[in-house]
Amino acid sequence: MITDEQFQKLEQEFKDHRHLGTDTQKVRSGDVEGSSVVVARAYLSTNQAVTSSPTDIAFDAESYNVGDIVLALIPFSYTISTPGKYEIHVVAHLQDIADNETMNAFILKNGGITSRARAHIAGGTAECSSQAFDILDLVAGDSITAQVSFSNPATAIGGSTYTYITIKKL
Repeated sequence: MITDEQFQKLEQEFKDHRHLGTDTQKVRSGDVEGSSVVVARAYLSTNQAVTSSPTDIAFDAESYNVGDIVLALIPFSYTISTPGKYEIHVVAHLQDIADNETMNAFILKNGGITSRARAHIAGGTAECSSQAFDILDLVAGDSITAQVSFSNPATAIGGSTYTYITIKKL
């Protein structure tokens, strides 16, 4: 059981996290209270073909990166420098889809799938999104990647609000 003081501290950290997510200018400039903030966000800037096999999402642009998370663009991965628990969120938005299709979004740690989100599209839409979320215990050198698959060829939509990944040290 946690004390009231511990709860208040966690509650404040949560409020600070919500603030970081909505004020990207402060995050970009590193003007954030406390030096222990580790948060990064990358996105797919142009459309990418997706097949039925899991395909690495080629995130090629960063919205922000504060702390010591290292981004490698080819192949895309974030490498962790500071051990701890990390919140990871992947959103994949696809278009050019047909009826009765299945979409998967994956979070991978060191090449192994840790999380999967699956969506089944019954029909009546040309676009859909899938989101994978996890909290992982990571050590220095761990690599985080994201993949997407679709039952038939489709297109992952590029743009900072469509297909992206966020990583935050808790």
